[in-house]
Amino acid sequence: MIQPIRRASIFRSSPFADNLIASYQRCYAAMFDATIPEEAKVLRQYYDHREALQPDDAPIVSDLVMAYEAAERPDYVTQLPLRLQHFFNSLGVAQLYLMDFLRSDLNEFPFENFRKKNLFRRMVGRHSEDYNFLLDTSDLPRLLPLFFHARKWDVPVIFLVAADGEIPIALNLCDDGNLHVSCPDRYSQQVQEAALAAGFETGDFTICSRYSVCYLKH
Repeated sequence: MIQPIRRASIFRSSPFADNLIASYQRCYAAMFDATIPEEAKVLRQYYDHREALQPDDAPIVSDLVMAYEAAERPDYVTQLPLRLQHFFNSLGVAQLYLMDFLRSDLNEFPFENFRKKNLFRRMVGRHSEDYNFLLDTSDLPRLLPLFFHARKWDVPVIFLVAADGEIPIALNLCDDGNLHVSCPDRYSQQVQEAALAAGFETGDFTICSRYSVCYLKH
């Protein structure tokens, strides 16, 4: 089940997603100068949620990175979504929000090729930039690989945010093909244990210098 859902609805129903996306937008928006017309236009177009609707000062920890040590790209494409499904299920998460941290049309996402773009459009239909998606963890094996090897660098490729369960958690896919974790500090140990049990290597951001899809054989 993959269904469109308004970004505003996600922010109202999930205080965690509300504060997480706002924090990322504030961070990246700080690089723009609103007094320059071209940069002000970018801020208006893409940065729709710099202030949380339900502000929460509790820190969101994001220094854990999960990597899958694949032998080659086909192994990575097949196994990472399955291990990720196991990871979420072990944490009691059955549904996820698929999000970009910016207000952008995911139908126009810079997929690796037109085949992936067309497959995504067939799965979800056409929707505006005001929509993201709700999916089951069982959808990960067919949906997540579409975002692998994307033409998007130096910013989070895509976010997966827990839509249910007791642990507020989000993963963002980086351009190295690894998963950067955001969650409240009190859940860090539980999340780490679930990652190891699902077969991921874990570490801080420096793990991306050791594990990257760029190094994998096709």
